[in-house]
Amino acid sequence: MGFSHFLILLHPQKKETMKLICVTPINHNKLIYIKPDTCLIRNNEAFYMPEFSQHITARPALVIKIKKIGKNINERFASRYYEEISAGLNLEANDVLSELKSKGLPWDRAVAFDRSAPLGIFHKKSEETEIELTIDKKIVHILNINHLLIHQIISEASHLFTLKIGDLIYISPCEDKFQIKIGQEFALKINNDTTLQCNIK
Repeated sequence: MGFSHFLILLHPQKKETMKLICVTPINHNKLIYIKPDTCLIRNNEAFYMPEFSQHITARPALVIKIKKIGKNINERFASRYYEEISAGLNLEANDVLSELKSKGLPWDRAVAFDRSAPLGIFHKKSEETEIELTIDKKIVHILNINHLLIHQIISEASHLFTLKIGDLIYISPCEDKFQIKIGQEFALKINNDTTLQCNIK
């Protein structure tokens, strides 16, 4: 199973600026880019299609919440740094992304636009996690994520950035993207519990 996106959302603490760090595999390597705090959508709020793109896609993601400060974390100790998990979506403007890639320009406009990271409610962590994505009540994708993968990603992320209390890490270990259209409803379940519903308007 290939990894398509690992996102680290640095959650604001005492007015700190939230950062969202994306790790995307390209030819078996990882590309890292940053999103701003305005990317989050909470409380099952709708996503409104932007005018600058005609081709927005979504990837399902496991989201973990960091519970204590960590730097250069060994994989053996990564389990100590989180207790809660959720599910979310990572949105991209694929037509804009293709244009930027062809011109050798930064990807910010395609991946770091406002409200491009819907986030669900949190649950207690488990050894094995299944995430189910439905579009208009039809199951379109299922992710099975082992805790060992989570520990690996926490370790890798902490060697690049200091992880702080409340930080979020998005993990999307799949290549599949799902185009979103006005009128659709995206929903995510964790281990059969609904955690996110997002209407497209």
